[in-house]
Amino acid sequence: MPRVLIAAGGTGGHFYPGLVLGQELRKRGCKVAFVCRRDDPCKRILASNNFTFFEISVHGLPRKPSLKMFSFFYLLIKSLFSSLSIMKSYKPGAVVGMGGYISFPVAMAAYLARIPVLIHEQNAFPGLANRALSFFAAKTAVSFEETEKYFAKSKTIFTGNPVRPELFSANPSEAYAGFRLSQEKITIFVFGGSQGAVKLNHTVLQAIPLLGEYKSKIQFIHVTGKREGEAEWVKNAYEKLGSRRLFSNISTIWQALTR
Repeated sequence: MPRVLIAAGGTGGHFYPGLVLGQELRKRGCKVAFVCRRDDPCKRILASNNFTFFEISVHGLPRKPSLKMFSFFYLLIKSLFSSLSIMKSYKPGAVVGMGGYISFPVAMAAYLARIPVLIHEQNAFPGLANRALSFFAAKTAVSFEETEKYFAKSKTIFTGNPVRPELFSANPSEAYAGFRLSQEKITIFVFGGSQGAVKLNHTVLQAIPLLGEYKSKIQFIHVTGKREGEAEWVKNAYEKLGSRRLFSNISTIWQALTR
C-alpha cells in the first residue's frame, strides 16, 4: 500500500485542503499520515477522522529582528531532525507540504532522504516557505493560474484548491436559520483567514458608515480572529454603528444585522 505523508496545519487555510487531499488519497488505497505542530488544534480533527499523525515543535519566522529568532532557528533544526526520524520510521513514498512553516522542515527532511516532495500553494501570492521549498520539490501545485509565474514553469501544475465535499451539499435555508439571519438581506462574510486580520477588521468597520441607505439591506458574519481583545473590539464597533447581535457561540465570531 503506497504511503503518503502530509505536512499541514498552523491555519485552516493550510490544514483543510490537506485534510481533503488525505481523505481522497485514502479512498484511492493509500495509507496517509500527517505531520502537525505539537500544540496545533488540528490534531483533534485528524484523530476524529482516524488519521495517524506525528508532532514536531516549530514556529514561524519572526518578521522583525527579535530574541524569537534564536528560538526559531533552534526549533527549526530540532524539527528537521524530528522529521528525518519520521521519514525513517514511517517510510513514505511521497511527501506533500501544504504550505506554512510546518511544511519546511518536513519537506526538507524528505528531500534529504530522497523522497519525492509535492508542495501545494493555496494563495494567489505564495508564502515564504513554499517559495523556498519550490527549489527542492519535484512538483508545485497551485490554486490559481496567475500563481504559476512565481515558480519554475517545468515543475508547476494548476490543480485548484481542494475543498471539503460537505460544503457543496450545504442547505442555504438551514444556514440562514442556524445563524438566525434574514433571507431578504445581502449577507457579507468577513474573514481574514482562520487567524483573522486586524487590519481587515478595522477597514470593514470604517467602511460600513459609507454604505448610507444600503446599510439596512446588509447583514454581516464577521470572523475576527483569536487575538486578545479583538472580538470584543469588533462587537463594540458594530454596536456603535447601530447593529444588534444575533448569534454568537464562540468568541471569535460576531454576527450583526444592520438597522
